Amino acid sequence: MSPSVWALMPTTPARRWAIPTAIAQFLKQDYPRLQLLVYSDGLGTVEDLIPRHERIRHFHDDRRRPVGEKWNILHQVAIRLGAEYLSLWPDDDWQAPDYTRRRMDAILAARSGRVGCSSMLFYDVPTGVMRR
Repeated sequence: MSPSVWALMPTTPARRWAIPTAIAQFLKQDYPRLQLLVYSDGLGTVEDLIPRHERIRHFHDDRRRPVGEKWNILHQVAIRLGAEYLSLWPDDDWQAPDYTRRRMDAILAARSGRVGCSSMLFYDVPTGVMRR
């Protein structure tokens, strides 16, 4: 059986524009044991953007926190919920449908517990230009 992976997504109501796309990309992932943990903070809500789904959990805090603190909170919650592996899921990054599976294949083959990228693609939404 594949190990469980929890994707961690910190966000805020000020980033409402990014949340639907990030969640849609999560739901298209072809990895079988993937959960999404969304943490939003600040005034306002993003609850209306989070679909009710068995693989998505969301919690909100009215107190604004630095993004690093949000990552740490998500990490602690995911571990308490039984995550075997963690995956950062920034709300404004694009993830291909095989993103998680390919990363897990590399992790399990290398037996290292972590992987990185040798290059990244950047897509500029307003111009439609992709670059390295």
